[in-house]
Amino acid sequence: MKINPCWLVLCAGLAACGGDPVETENVASEVAPLIGPAKLLPQQIAALQNADGRLELFYIKNSGSLNHNWQMSPNGAWSGDFQLSGGFAKQIAVASNADGRLEVFYIGLNDAVLHNAQLAPNSAWGGEGALGGFAKQIAVARNQDGRLEVFYVGTDNNIYHNAQVAPNGQWGGEAFMGPNATQIAVAKNTDGRLETFYMHLQNAIFHRRQVAPNSVWAAEAGMGGFAKRIRVAQNQDGRLETFYVGTNDAIFHNWELTPGGNFNGEVGLLGSAKELVLGQNLDGRLQIFWIGTDGNMYTDSQVSPNGGWGSSQVSFGGNANQIAVGRNQDGRLEFFYVTSADAILHKAEVSPNSSSWTSPVLFPACSVGGRCGGCVVCNDFSTCECSTITGCADPAHPTCNTATLCSTHGGVANPQDPGCDMQ
Repeated sequence: MKINPCWLVLCAGLAACGGDPVETENVASEVAPLIGPAKLLPQQIAALQNADGRLELFYIKNSGSLNHNWQMSPNGAWSGDFQLSGGFAKQIAVASNADGRLEVFYIGLNDAVLHNAQLAPNSAWGGEGALGGFAKQIAVARNQDGRLEVFYVGTDNNIYHNAQVAPNGQWGGEAFMGPNATQIAVAKNTDGRLETFYMHLQNAIFHRRQVAPNSVWAAEAGMGGFAKRIRVAQNQDGRLETFYVGTNDAIFHNWELTPGGNFNGEVGLLGSAKELVLGQNLDGRLQIFWIGTDGNMYTDSQVSPNGGWGSSQVSFGGNANQIAVGRNQDGRLEFFYVTSADAILHKAEVSPNSSSWTSPVLFPACSVGGRCGGCVVCNDFSTCECSTITGCADPAHPTCNTATLCSTHGGVANPQDPGCDMQ
């Protein structure tokens, strides 16, 4: 499968194919088998931290189904693969409301801009709703006053935005922001002003800032440079730094000289890339992960917070088509990637800020003690067991063991296993 000319974001470290805000903002747009293959399109996998510290992964499967999987405890094992409220999507972005509820924004199969929010922090989901408008690519950030604001490139190539009227509240409606863009990213300055970064149709990079926090927008300004993909993060000292894949596939970065101030100008980094994402270590050092033009994964990090970058690119694994990164509650970065065989694997720092990582692990169909969907539970081998009313294996799960752990028996879950889902 191919990666479309956009990109995915991280979540809970820096997240979103839109902008990549820092972990403290808990925004992941742009983001797995966790269970089953993920569909390899822009921003198809994203990880964000719940209010209680548990990472939650969102991804789009080959069917277009929008699915999620979450840690059952902070830094812990994963629950299993679930469709999110019956949603289908082309691209996703995820953010945390001011009250801690996660909210997913996505482009539907008909290009409509949709969203779905948790009913309460760390809780169930309220269901799909339309925001209005049609889009090719989407990003999200949180204003200083706590209101989420969505930015997207419409199907007409124009830039639009839509903001909550009040924190955690209703939405004001689509508003035109500017013409002719291919991709947009967004981040927050240290003074609270949001700033967007985008490429015009000719790949030239522009940016635009709020005049004041929570306010109207200044005119756009050119940044210099040309890009196919762009990401942005905030350094520990508050200075924004952009990272992008140039039209020649080389990796570049550009940073504010002072928080909220002018930018230094384009500087090359080592390596060439098809895709890149950003994370922030617990000590404040930014870290970049990318898929090279050879299809393999690489990484580099700041030598010190707010400082320069390593003198060599570090090999980070074999072939991948999609990547995302998040940060655990204990500060360890966790890296997710989709292989060329459509399997999702993950690995994590051995300890916060470490250059050593655990070996990659294929996400099991479920975690022991977790649920797998339908009348299905996880056995000690991290596989799903299920049954039907007749006691035969469910044809939808041909590998299910008939010596099941739960059954529907007329629609009533086995009282010995109250965690079973009911058909």
